[in-house]
Amino acid sequence: MRTALSFKGLLLTGAGLAILTASPSAYAQNASAAQDEAASDGLQVITVTAQRRSENLQATPVAVTAFTGDSLKTMQVSSVLDMAQHVPNVSFTSALASSSSVAAFIRGAGQANAGFAFTDSAVGFYVDDVYHARLSGTNLLFNDIDRIEVLRGPQGTLYGRNNLTGAVKVVRKQADGTTFGSAEGSYGSRDYNDQKATFSTAIAPDKLAVIVSGFHQYKGDYYDAPAIGGKRGKDEQYGARVGLAWIGDGPFSAKANVSYTHEKGDGAAQINFTEGLKETGGAFGTYISPIPSSSFNEQINADLTLGYDFDNGLKLKAITGYIRGDDRFRFDVYGGQVNATTGAYTAGFDRRSNMINHQFSQELQLSGDVGGNVQFILGGYYFHETIRQVFNDTVLGYQVLPDTIHQVTNSYAGFGQATWRFAPRFSLTLGGRYTRETKDIDATLSNGLFLPSQTLTAVGGHLSFTNFSPKGEIDFQATRDIFIYASISRGFQSGGFNASVVANPTLFNTPYGAETVTAYEAGMKSEFFDHHLRVNADWFVNRFGEIQTNTYIGTSVVTQNAGTALVHGPELEVTAEPVHGLTLFGNGSLTLDKYLKLNANSAAARANADALPRVSKWQYNIGFNARHSLGGEGMGTLHASSSLAYRSSYNVDPGLVAISQMPAQTLLNAAFGWTSDNGKLDVTLSADNLTNNRFYVTGSNYGVNRKSRLQNEPRLVKIAVSYKL
Repeated sequence: MRTALSFKGLLLTGAGLAILTASPSAYAQNASAAQDEAASDGLQVITVTAQRRSENLQATPVAVTAFTGDSLKTMQVSSVLDMAQHVPNVSFTSALASSSSVAAFIRGAGQANAGFAFTDSAVGFYVDDVYHARLSGTNLLFNDIDRIEVLRGPQGTLYGRNNLTGAVKVVRKQADGTTFGSAEGSYGSRDYNDQKATFSTAIAPDKLAVIVSGFHQYKGDYYDAPAIGGKRGKDEQYGARVGLAWIGDGPFSAKANVSYTHEKGDGAAQINFTEGLKETGGAFGTYISPIPSSSFNEQINADLTLGYDFDNGLKLKAITGYIRGDDRFRFDVYGGQVNATTGAYTAGFDRRSNMINHQFSQELQLSGDVGGNVQFILGGYYFHETIRQVFNDTVLGYQVLPDTIHQVTNSYAGFGQATWRFAPRFSLTLGGRYTRETKDIDATLSNGLFLPSQTLTAVGGHLSFTNFSPKGEIDFQATRDIFIYASISRGFQSGGFNASVVANPTLFNTPYGAETVTAYEAGMKSEFFDHHLRVNADWFVNRFGEIQTNTYIGTSVVTQNAGTALVHGPELEVTAEPVHGLTLFGNGSLTLDKYLKLNANSAAARANADALPRVSKWQYNIGFNARHSLGGEGMGTLHASSSLAYRSSYNVDPGLVAISQMPAQTLLNAAFGWTSDNGKLDVTLSADNLTNNRFYVTGSNYGVNRKSRLQNEPRLVKIAVSYKL
C-alpha cells in the first residue's frame, strides 16, 4: 500500500517530531557555531537569499531549507541525492541513464528523463545564480560550498526558467580578501577515497582576491555482474575551480569563476526481473547483462557577476553564465535476459548515448528601496541552448539505425517583484514574470527495427510558448518571534518533443504541451524559549494543469500531458537545543494527491490511475548532533551525530504498473569524531546507510520479461581527516 506506515509507527513518528525535531537549516548553522561553546546562546540566525536579497530565514515568506558547508559535512551530505533526505517533500533519485544525473521531484512534479536533450526539469538548479538546464551532471560532489538553499513551491517570478515546483541554489565560497582554506582526505569501504582542498587569499591588497579549489572521489564496485565476470559499480569524479573577485572600495563589484568537473564510472545498472517480479539473476541487485554499462560526464562552467551601487540606493547587477557539457552513457535498458534454450545470459536493449550541449544565459537586475517601506527588483533574462544527442541502440540483437537529434532553445523573460510594508507589522508582495520560449528541433530517427526494411526518417518541428506567472503574498509579524504568511503563485514549465522513439518515429508527432501550477501556501515561522526551539510549518496546495508524466510505449520513452491534478499537505521543520551542546532535529511531510481530470490517451487514464507518480504520502527525517568538551587544555571536543530518513512507498510509472511500485525506504546515517580546541583539526568516522538497507528506487516495464529496476547503494563506512587554516 502507498501508506506503508503503521499506526504505531505514525505515533512514534509524531512523538519523535514533537520531542526531537529540528530543521536541518537551523542545525546547519548550529553545527559550526557549537565549536565555540562559550558563544552559544540559543539557535543561530540563518541568512538566505530566496527572494534575491539577504534576509533572515525566519522572516522570509518562502518554504526554504538552508545548509551551510560545515553542516553538509556534519550531516554526511556529499551530493544532491544525499540532500533530499533532509528536506520535506523532496525526491532526488538516480536517473536511469547515468550516475551523475538526477530525477528531481518537489511537491508532486518533476522530470525523470534527466539524460535526454529534449526534456527539461520542473526543479531549477542554480550554481552562483546561474541556471543549469541539464540535470545530467547535477549529482556531482559538493565542494567549496558556502550555502545551499532548497526552495519549495513555484519560483517562477524571480528565477530563470522552468521552476515549476521549486529550486536548488548552490552558493560557493567566494574570495573576499581574507586568507582562508581547508583540506580533507577520506578513506573507506569499497576502496572509497576522496580528497578536497580550498584556498583563498588576496593577490593585490584591497584590489583583487583569488580562490582555488579541487576535489577527487573514487567509489569501488558493489554489485554482482556474472555475465561480465565479476563486480561492477565503480565511479570516479574530480574537478577544480578558480575564482577571482574585485575587492576594492567603491560602488563597483565583480567576481568571476571558471570550473571543470569530470565523472566516469560504471553508470546505472538495470536489474532484470521475471514476470513474477523476482530478480532474474536470483539475488538482489544482480546485473545479468553482458553489456558493460558506463557513464561519462564532463562540464566546463564559467560565470561573471558585475555589480554597481548608485548613490541613491539603487543596485544594478549583471549575471552571465556559460556551460559546456559532454554527457555519455551506455546501459542495458532491460537489464539483460536469459536465453530460453541455453540458459545463458544475453543482451536485451543496449542503449548508447552521446550528448553535447552549450548553454548561455544573461540576467540583468535593478533593485532598490523606496522610502524605507518598499523594496523592489526588476529584471530581464535571456537563455540560449544548443544540444546534439545521438542514440545508438541494439534491441534483442538487432542493430537499430542511429537517431540524431539537434535542438535549439531560446527563452526570454521580464520580471518584477515589490514588497510594501504598509503597516508596522504587515507587508504585501506582488510580482510577476512574462516568458516567451521557442524550441526548434531537427532529427533523423530510425524507422523500423528489422533489416532490410529499416530506414532513417527526417523530422523537425517548432514549438513556441508564452506564459505570465504572477505572485501575491501577505505576511504578518505577529510577535518578535512569530511570522505568518500566505501566498498564491503560478508556475510554468514549457513543453517539448518526444524524440526518444526507438524505431517508431510516428511518436515524434505527439509533442507534449506546457505544464502549469497554481499554488496556494500558508505558513508560520516561529521561535520559543529564548530562541532554543524553532518551529517552521506550512500547508501547500498545488493544482496542476496538463501535468507532464513519463511513460513507456514499447521501447520508446514518451512524455505525456496526463491532465489536471491536485497535490496538497502540511510540511514541518522543527529545531531544538534542549541543553547546551545538543541539537535535535527533524522534518516531515504528509502529501495527498489525486487526478482531477485525465486526458483519455494518457497512460494514467488507461490505468484508471488514482495516484501521481513518485509521490510518497509520508516523508520524515529525525536526528541529533551532540558535542562534549573533554575539559583539559588540548583535549579537544568529541562530537556525534545521526539521522534517520523515511519515505513511504511510491510508484514510478503513471500507469501504476507493478514493477514500478517501490516499497517504503529507510536510511540511517551516523558519525562520531573529535575536533581540536581551536576547531582546525577534525577526525570523523562515519557510516552512510549504517544498517545496509537495500532497496530499489525506480522500476520500468517494457513488456513480457522486459522489466527492470535500479538499486540503491550499500553501506559505506569511512574515516575523514580535515584541517582548516
